[in-house]
Amino acid sequence: MPSTVALQPTSNTPALRETPLCSRWDAIVVLLMACAIGYQLLLPPIVGLADNGDFERLMGRVGLQYTVRDYNDKYFSYINGRFKVGEPWWDSGVISSQQPLLEVALAVNRVLSKDGFLDLRVIGAVNAVFFLGSVWLALHASRSLSIASRAVLLGLVALIFTDVGYVAYFNSIYSEPASLIFFVLTLAASLLAITSLRPSLCLLAFYSVAAALFISARTHNSTLGWLLALWGVRLFWRWPKPSWRLGVLSAATALVAFSYWHYLATPTYIREAYLYNAVFSGILRKSPSPEEDLSALGLDRRLAILANTNAFQPGSPIRDSEFAGAFFGSVRQSSIVRFYVTHPGRLQRAAARQARYAFLTRPRGHGNFLKESGYPPRARSQRFAVWSNLKARCPVNLGFLVGFFVVQLGAGVVVQRRSASTTSRLLAELFVILGLMAAVQYVTKFMGDGQLDTGRQLHLFNVLIDVCLIFAVLWTVNRLRDMFLAPARGPGSRLANTWMAWTIRHVHGRRLSEP
Repeated sequence: MPSTVALQPTSNTPALRETPLCSRWDAIVVLLMACAIGYQLLLPPIVGLADNGDFERLMGRVGLQYTVRDYNDKYFSYINGRFKVGEPWWDSGVISSQQPLLEVALAVNRVLSKDGFLDLRVIGAVNAVFFLGSVWLALHASRSLSIASRAVLLGLVALIFTDVGYVAYFNSIYSEPASLIFFVLTLAASLLAITSLRPSLCLLAFYSVAAALFISARTHNSTLGWLLALWGVRLFWRWPKPSWRLGVLSAATALVAFSYWHYLATPTYIREAYLYNAVFSGILRKSPSPEEDLSALGLDRRLAILANTNAFQPGSPIRDSEFAGAFFGSVRQSSIVRFYVTHPGRLQRAAARQARYAFLTRPRGHGNFLKESGYPPRARSQRFAVWSNLKARCPVNLGFLVGFFVVQLGAGVVVQRRSASTTSRLLAELFVILGLMAAVQYVTKFMGDGQLDTGRQLHLFNVLIDVCLIFAVLWTVNRLRDMFLAPARGPGSRLANTWMAWTIRHVHGRRLSEP
């Protein structure tokens, strides 16, 4: 909540303008991050994230196939380092901005590969390059922070985003890398717009395209389209020219329409799996009265025997035509939302169950290593795991999360009201938007997919929380700097004025009274 962490120089605080030194430190930190990420992704034993069955949705569209057949070699236990490259073999219907990144990896592989197989490390390297480019742009957008704030920013970004909890996804075919990359790109566009002194059609287009790519990374991201559209209007509405504002409204409308279209474009089999999980591994999970819950949803009470099951386990009735007709004919996503709204106690319990896993950035039961590396099945890397281990030890519960959001959003509103400059107000509002996005992601998870695969599905939630934490730390550093360093630069601060008043009253006043 950087109220005074203004991304512009002020007369009272020393700011680090865009100098060779500033650019050099950006380059050094990004280079160090590249070394840390490359060490994990490229050097044996390489680190990645094992498939849970989702890889094929994109593999089929780009023509990738496994080189192994055993179930345990494909899923959960180990990552696979090589893939066959051929013609597309399954149109899964999944529309994700991760696919263009895979296409880039395939193009690079055609140049590098001698045997025609795709090395997983090529995918990881492409994801890492795009991510580091987005990070550099975000750092460049904050180039006018004070020296102290900028040093803290660079340190936190390097610590958090080289952690294996985030890096392992790069060596995978999940859609989380695209979600992270294009979120950082959208954040960079926001920071550039905040510091912009005049309207820029290129900047508006850049923000809109970055936000659209972020929304299209995963189905769950579609729920954030309206927030990003509202933020875009607030961000670019500062310039009063009617034609400009018409363009801003058009871009926001297009973003909302695109997010709605992307949600509707989710293949039926995925939406049905989400609904099944939302009911049987969500609403009915540890339910005190599963039969009554089913009746409230308009379903047969005898389906209570399916409580705590999921759509992907063997024997699931989701493909049974009789079950599918009865279940999906009665239940829609709106039915899930309506149930929780009319049963606030159940809403509280579902949110509380999920809170235990809220800060787990690493999915449970997913291996990080190749089988030939010699590690046991589902083994997890402990290199570069400081941040994820620290978060995993946090005693998180629903009360903690509610308190966090109340304090975070309240502080952002207070700072926004007290800020004198437009830049500071916009930064405070961005802080609030990030908190709202995190809250929406948290609720979307258990309402949209029950309690299945919570660690991976809360990946974006953790990214948003970490960025909010960076904002809060920067605000704190800036406040401390103002409190303790401002007196040395002149009498303009409150502490300096207090010190001068005390000196005049107790020292000079005593001398004046002496004969």
